[in-house]
Parts: sequence; structure tokens; C-alpha cells
Amino acid sequence: KNRIIERGRVSGRLDDTEEAFPTRWEAYQKQTVPALNYFDGRGKVIKINGDRIPEEVYADFQKIINNID
Repeated sequence: KNRIIERGRVSGRLDDTEEAFPTRWEAYQKQTVPALNYFDGRGKVIKINGDRIPEEVYADFQKIINNID
């Protein structure tokens, strides 16, 4: 929640507000989580640790993309 609010302050996104958070979180839980679970259960989800510097995340992403048939 705090990350979204802070992002809204610096990005200017109108939907990154404390008031909008509950609606956005509910939509995420109802729409994104079921889809993610569906594909994850079929081995179609590749996870990347995004809690690192952008260059490291991008390097992992590139490795994955380059190995897709």
C-alpha cells in the first residue's frame, strides 16, 4: 500500500492514491491472483526476484527470454 501511494506522489498516476488502493487491491485479488494461480499450476509462470537493482532484474529477464523456444 505504501509503495503505491509513494509511487503516486512521484509518478503522477491518478490511480495511485490511498483512496483508490482498496479498489485496486480487490481487483488484483479477484482478477490477477486466479489467473496467476491457473498458469502457475500448469508450469507457465516464471518468477523473477524484483527486489534488486534494475540491472540485475533485467539480466534475469533477458536470460529467461533468450531461453524460450
